[in-house]
Amino acid sequence: MGFGCNKPPHNTPLKIMEADTIKIVGFHAHIYIDNDSRDAAERVREGLGQFEVQLGRWHEKPIGPHPQASIKLRFYPRSLAKSFLG
Repeated sequence: MGFGCNKPPHNTPLKIMEADTIKIVGFHAHIYIDNDSRDAAERVREGLGQFEVQLGRWHEKPIGPHPQASIKLRFYPRSLAKSFLG
């Protein structure tokens, strides 16, 4: 699962212009981690693999506006309810 060959913008929600409206085409989220929560975060990340979620990389240090290490996830609106709400 991917967002195509073009990288999406780094803001959330991801947007494209469609006529006179804006259509949300995807979201991303971060799970913040520290040394004490890394093992639990690894298990959560592995468990999310069963859903329609694109698993991003581990950021071992704060990056951009994120104040601590994190894991990035991406998902589509159509799969949000299906994946997370049953």
